[in-house]
Amino acid sequence: MLAKRVGATIRTLRGARGISQVALAKRAKIGRATLRRVEEGAHAMTLDTLDRIARALKVTVTVQMTRRKQVMTTRGGRR
Repeated sequence: MLAKRVGATIRTLRGARGISQVALAKRAKIGRATLRRVEEGAHAMTLDTLDRIARALKVTVTVQMTRRKQVMTTRGGRR
């Protein structure tokens, strides 16, 4: 599940930086309980919350999206 992977990544980054949940929550301006639920993968966070956490950790958020098939092809500016 995506929420669990993102939460685990946040926990790993926080731990590698030696930051407590309380300190990261303060830096990100979110509640500690919210951060705990995010790290557990039990909270469907908003993009705003993810951005706040990423900024507090001084990392960027990279989103990778793939499609199984190409929906539209353009040639010479035409669809």
